[in-house]
Amino acid sequence: MPRDIRCRYPNGTIQCLADFIKDIVDLQCSWPGGNPAVELHLQFNNISMSGTNYIVSSIHQKDITLNTFLYCRGSQEKLIQTCYLDIDTPKSVGFNNDSTTEGILGNSVTLTLNLQNRGERQTNLYHVLPANFTWYKLATDPSPLPSEKPFFVISTAYQSSLTINPVTKEVGGRYMCIATNPLGNTSFVFYLNVTEAPPSGLSGGAIAGIVIGVLVSVAIIAIMVFFIIKATKGSTNGERGPFTGHVYENTRSQSENTYSRTIPGTQQVEMSNSANPVPVYEQLMVKNEAVYNTIMPSYKK
Repeated sequence: MPRDIRCRYPNGTIQCLADFIKDIVDLQCSWPGGNPAVELHLQFNNISMSGTNYIVSSIHQKDITLNTFLYCRGSQEKLIQTCYLDIDTPKSVGFNNDSTTEGILGNSVTLTLNLQNRGERQTNLYHVLPANFTWYKLATDPSPLPSEKPFFVISTAYQSSLTINPVTKEVGGRYMCIATNPLGNTSFVFYLNVTEAPPSGLSGGAIAGIVIGVLVSVAIIAIMVFFIIKATKGSTNGERGPFTGHVYENTRSQSENTYSRTIPGTQQVEMSNSANPVPVYEQLMVKNEAVYNTIMPSYKK
């Protein structure tokens, strides 16, 4: 029976590498781990090579031309990747020398340099040569910054960061990071501008506005409470609005007439003509004396 061979993808992504050993440079394409093995193709200037998994071409450093690329292509059936290695001194695409970084007194600030060429674009991977980094504070006689307080330096093969903590007025100024690879070095300059922390809380105008608004609100509430209490007291004391009925004043005499009226259940009493008339009452004849005595005992004569 035929042997069962299962397809396996290669490890990670294709790699374009260059090792500098004295005057010799090893240009490499690598993408191992695939089954079947990845077919590789290497190209640099007039050099063109093919192989599987890993191939290398050794050349003399004097044959290196700056600002050129090592090109590698790998394929496994329908899987294809390519990569480029920038054979040049260190560079950082998009970096502007003397770009300003703001540092606030008492806080920390970090200056960062990333070595890169064009980044990654779909299946095309762009790489740069690894480098070493040295940081300086530019002065009359600059010297490498020690990695000690307030300066802290952290570097990898493709990135370096300088952290300053705490920020003081003395640390403001220009800083330079020199990146060095086997083909040369490049200087990158930063400018650190030290500023004071912005005032915390609200401005004086904002505070004054809030105070005025609160005072106006309190005054309005006080006026409303005053009128509510006044209206409540008036209702409690029996105050009423203006009387709209008829008012009769200063009735001194009655006309010399006799009035009589009979109300059902009463006895008729007549008013006599008199110089000093007395009030006329109509006596209510209650049919049930017991009920009257029970309801109005205080008025019983």
